[in-house]
Amino acid sequence: MTLLAGSNPLLTNCVIAGNGGDGIEMWAMQGSRQVLYSHATILYCDILGNRGNGIRGGRPTVDSTIIRANGRVAGTTQIIANAPIVSYSNVQGGWSGEGNIDADPDFVKPGHWADRTDPNEPAVAGDTNAVWVGGDYHLREGSPCIDAGNPVIIMWMGVEIDGVWRAVGSAPDIGAYEFAVLPSSVSTSELARSYGTRATAADAGKVRGSNLGRLGGQTYTFHIFPQHCYSSERRSFCI
Repeated sequence: MTLLAGSNPLLTNCVIAGNGGDGIEMWAMQGSRQVLYSHATILYCDILGNRGNGIRGGRPTVDSTIIRANGRVAGTTQIIANAPIVSYSNVQGGWSGEGNIDADPDFVKPGHWADRTDPNEPAVAGDTNAVWVGGDYHLREGSPCIDAGNPVIIMWMGVEIDGVWRAVGSAPDIGAYEFAVLPSSVSTSELARSYGTRATAADAGKVRGSNLGRLGGQTYTFHIFPQHCYSSERRSFCI
């Protein structure tokens, strides 16, 4: 992704992975008296496995984002920028700033570069013909990214990339996906009843039946989030 000089976008709930160059490249423009930078804000994103740096250039503000495994060789600097502000993020190699960590995110299935002739064979370092095999970047239970995002929850964000409410736990998770626990069973045989704006884990006993149900002529998959309402794709219900 390339951002032109002077662009100041908000990038959120995104996965930028497996590109042949930098994950995010921010151009700068040199004027006669000053440099015009991009001041992108990067929030709740995964920047992974790009062949260049994770972020290069500009003056980015990075929060609650995973930046790892970028670069053709081990030890590649993940962020090269002019005075970046990074907080509550998981950056390989470490990064100074409040709440930052350096730990394996424990994805369900990390993406990887593979040999062009055999996608099951990892590419050797420096292989310019390697192909990217995408992964599943949901967090496993026990991931160090769970509840490790910025505790000042940005309420207008609403949901993450899958439509799950932020935050499920005591704070948002780092990265594009919020970890959530599926209920053992859910039923839509009765109309949704409101128990207020939040449901607790104890309310799980009030739902029965299959994880799949029909409501209003449509099929939904339901999830339960402790201290939050149940969510179905882009709709949510308090039961």
